[in-house]
Amino acid sequence: MHCYCGRIAQLKTSWTSNNPGRHFQTCASRNGENGVTGCQFFMWVDPPMYARVIAIIPGLLRKLKARDEEIHGLKKRTRMMGALLFLMLVFLL
Repeated sequence: MHCYCGRIAQLKTSWTSNNPGRHFQTCASRNGENGVTGCQFFMWVDPPMYARVIAIIPGLLRKLKARDEEIHGLKKRTRMMGALLFLMLVFLL
């Protein structure tokens, strides 16, 4: 798929509250990247979502983000404990 100015349209994902996870195509230079402003090409790839899906997805994304933050914290704590254990072994030997 090409946009109005002849570039290959980019496939992107919307994360707005009205269209969470919905795919669309847009001009590769629409945001003025590298000083070039593209055309205003925009086309939804997916059909509109049902109201129930729109209501559920934001909550799922919040839960996913919370789990990711928890995992990040646990990994950080594990690295710190490993470093502490290493230092303890160095000082004891």
